Amino acid sequence: MKTVVVSVLSCSSCTDIERRTKNDLEAIGSIVSIQPKEALSKLDSMGGIPDASKKLRAEYSLLYSIALDKNFIDICSDSIITPAIRFYSRLDEKDKPKCLYYYSRIFENNGDYESAMKWLVKAEDILKQESDAEICQLIYAAKGRIYYKMLDYTEAAANYHKAAGHCLSEASYGRYLSNRLREADCLLMCNQAESAEIILSDLENAGVREFSEKTSRLFYQLKVRLSEELYPDRTYDILQEYLTEHPAPLYIDWLMTARVYISCNKADKALEALRKHSMYHHKDEAYHFLSGKANEMTGNYHE
Repeated sequence: MKTVVVSVLSCSSCTDIERRTKNDLEAIGSIVSIQPKEALSKLDSMGGIPDASKKLRAEYSLLYSIALDKNFIDICSDSIITPAIRFYSRLDEKDKPKCLYYYSRIFENNGDYESAMKWLVKAEDILKQESDAEICQLIYAAKGRIYYKMLDYTEAAANYHKAAGHCLSEASYGRYLSNRLREADCLLMCNQAESAEIILSDLENAGVREFSEKTSRLFYQLKVRLSEELYPDRTYDILQEYLTEHPAPLYIDWLMTARVYISCNKADKALEALRKHSMYHHKDEAYHFLSGKANEMTGNYHE
């Protein structure tokens, strides 16, 4: 009789622990996107839950991977997410696309873009009509980002466009703006300036003042590049508008600034822009090319 009682109490205790763990993970999952630091701290305090069920261990490993990513901590090993991959790969669970997305991030962080794309495509293939708009946006934005790194700007633009559409579904206007601007960037890269202009005009009409600092900075940079392509006589004035709106020197695109000054025959200003670039960034091929052009204009062939 004692054995039976002890067994019942033991099972009851295990059930209570499982229930508390499940509740804890649900609570952390509800804040991971808005309070990622706190979410990561709470997950660390749980200690990996080695004695929990496979399902809870899978949820924990996926949530931990999400928390690291949200805290801008690049994961380069699959050791953390492996329990989730093993669990969700056998089941048609709603979190499977999310799991595959965060698995793809490991390959992206390692620079293995082909493998990252393979897992993103798998995630895309199993998206359902009722799939969460956030994970849809993440998958398409990641595809856009990786296609961009692979220099396939047409595919990058198409995927950023899809990502933007899902941002509207989840009422995330900031992400919508970011994806639309990245789409415009891709269109400029594949010589579709007119299509990029339509996007920038639509966003400008929606109100530049509503942009975040980072989004506004990208908007003005694209506006300058667009002007170089379509309206070169306006480019200098648009550049001045950009520099006035975003004067923080660390974040100014000094190479673009120098390029515009060279096209306007303002070699001294171009050299000053290049000097400032060298204060914050590495002197790459673009820097040396522009420096040579500016010095040639002034008759000074030494950088």
